Amino acid sequence: MSGTKIVGGTLTDYGTINVTGIGAMTGVGITIDSGGIVEAAVGGVLTIESSGAPVVIANHGTLEAKGGELDIVEESITNTGKLQAINDGTLKLNSLKVTNDHGTVSAESGSMLDIDNATIAGGTVNIAGTLDATGIDAIDAADIDIASTGIVEATDGAKLTIDCAGADVEITNHGTLEAKGGELDIVGEAGHQYRQAASDRRRHRKADLAESDQR
Repeated sequence: MSGTKIVGGTLTDYGTINVTGIGAMTGVGITIDSGGIVEAAVGGVLTIESSGAPVVIANHGTLEAKGGELDIVEESITNTGKLQAINDGTLKLNSLKVTNDHGTVSAESGSMLDIDNATIAGGTVNIAGTLDATGIDAIDAADIDIASTGIVEATDGAKLTIDCAGADVEITNHGTLEAKGGELDIVGEAGHQYRQAASDRRRHRKADLAESDQR
């Protein structure tokens, strides 16, 4: 798929949609089957946006920036599969909510997950690359794993809230979890655990941490 724009209607993917150029899906209801793949490959830029239409993305397979750039704007996403940036790709989530129903949102080493006024709720968030929060952003009730190569940061003017909301979840940090000119709030309740290796603490920048449990 290159130089193609799909407007309106529905799209159901059971195979592979590979974007190698400039592609767009606007106001399209999208369902990705468990065996389906929608990807922005090297050199590709795929923009998926609602443009105000009452549509959703139901991802049961793989929705990814695979060396390219995948921009998702003002969509409602239900993810039971994989929403990811791999192969030095960039995944941008702008003004939306991901309901991560036992799904995974991730960025592998060398890849970028950029969130801007976005919420990721539930499931698992794995970061071996960089998660850059640039707006008013939240990760709610999710298991978070930051690898030794991983960075999760709130940059200039941004606010990232990690809220465990009483869920039985863990934050496991082997890399960098930081307020990099922005604000990072970590809020925990019963069932929340925050684990960080002693060797990693030197890499943890000053943040506003609200730990309502473990008191």
